[in-house]
Amino acid sequence: MNIESTKVTPEEIAQFRAELAEDSKALGDIDVIERCEGDLEQAARILARRADIEDVRAGITWESALKQARQVVCDAKFKEGLAPDLIGGIIGALITAGNPVLVAVATPCAGYIVKVSLAEFCNTDKSNPEI
Repeated sequence: MNIESTKVTPEEIAQFRAELAEDSKALGDIDVIERCEGDLEQAARILARRADIEDVRAGITWESALKQARQVVCDAKFKEGLAPDLIGGIIGALITAGNPVLVAVATPCAGYIVKVSLAEFCNTDKSNPEI
């Protein structure tokens, strides 16, 4: 995984903030991403720790969170209903899955998916099974 792809720019953060203006939890998550200077992986770790999820204490990683996210958003029934560049739809799909890890890190995961594109994100699993 390209380390730069786990970072978003201030412009991307502003775009996410505009798209998620009605979602107070996501806006709080975006504040964390901003404090992490756009580092989505670092923000996900902070948000997961705040959520006090047992899986996090057991050592869940960014890659494993993305793998869990991939199982949700790359499923055909979810992809059909998602606009691939709308972060809110991706966050909603991750939260609706009911996985506590994905609920905690939905915003950084969705930011990553939007950054690399839904199509690329879903193809990554096929070309690199470790991620």
